Amino acid sequence: MKNLKNKVRIILEQYKSNKDFVKAAQTKLKALGYDLGNSGPNRDGIDGIIGRLTKIALKDFQLKNGGNGKGFLGPFTAKKLGIEYFGGEREEIKPDEGNIVKRCGKYELFPTVKDTLMDVCRGKENVAKRGPMGCSQYVASQTGVRQGNAWHAYRLGGSFPNKGDGFNKIFKGNNLNEMADIFSQINEKSKGLGENQINSSSQWGRIRSLLSQAVPPQSSFSNLNLGDVVGIYYPGSSHTGEAFFYGGTGLTGKGERATNGPFFGVLENGKVRPWQVSDMGKKLKFVPGNSLTQGGQRFGFNTHLGFVGGKTPLGEPIIYHYVTDTLKATPLSQMGGEFNIVWARPAKA
Repeated sequence: MKNLKNKVRIILEQYKSNKDFVKAAQTKLKALGYDLGNSGPNRDGIDGIIGRLTKIALKDFQLKNGGNGKGFLGPFTAKKLGIEYFGGEREEIKPDEGNIVKRCGKYELFPTVKDTLMDVCRGKENVAKRGPMGCSQYVASQTGVRQGNAWHAYRLGGSFPNKGDGFNKIFKGNNLNEMADIFSQINEKSKGLGENQINSSSQWGRIRSLLSQAVPPQSSFSNLNLGDVVGIYYPGSSHTGEAFFYGGTGLTGKGERATNGPFFGVLENGKVRPWQVSDMGKKLKFVPGNSLTQGGQRFGFNTHLGFVGGKTPLGEPIIYHYVTDTLKATPLSQMGGEFNIVWARPAKA
């Protein structure tokens, strides 16, 4: 009987200790912002039980800290949480996880994307699957600087990009007349500035031809620094026409002034006047404005935006960019083709 009581006491003590251990882990997870529900005496999810929400939080925490993401509360996770390990939950570490960074060498990562280290070290390009987000919205959330739309970001603060500018080489000669005609065709077929009112698909081929001329050798961007913003030509984008038209008007889809456009004028009775919103839907003759022909001005119409989120051990920039619902980390050597850098500058112009 005495031995039985001792066994019961030991089991109860172990249960209490294990429950306290789980509570300690939950307290740490809660402090990190994880939602653990409303169970427990304080209705904050800290109840000493590894339920569904605690398991989800453990899996996410492990994946962000080099674990296997299985949700076991073992010594590896305890150490990462900064608590003393107790208990017998088995926890596996990814094979050779501890040596992978040593094998890859020292990567430099922008503070906001440090959780992608293991993936970029393994050479993965798709490093996260999240909810839908615009590319410029993603860049703004990471750099802390609002960039505007991908096309207007080219002229952030009114200045031209200073770390490479492919648009500089196409705003000249016959290309200006080509641009004026493209602008004229889109203007005539569009009913207004809203994204759903811009009718431009018939001009996508001509616009993409101009963009392909603007793409410099990708190796010319090899000296970019962490946090630098890059304008990207993405042939698969469905925003090709609106990027060109908004860029040419200097307006947003809401009619707000974004840059110093319009860059095209209407030729009437031998005189040129600036384009205006009321011209939309009309068949008019457009010509390049004086700011293009004489003032050395230009506008951006790239359809995609990214930033330098990392550098390999050899110093190669890694471009982080968001496509629909997938975060990509593309080394510079793999840019070109599907994604092409056109211009680059610091996040804050």
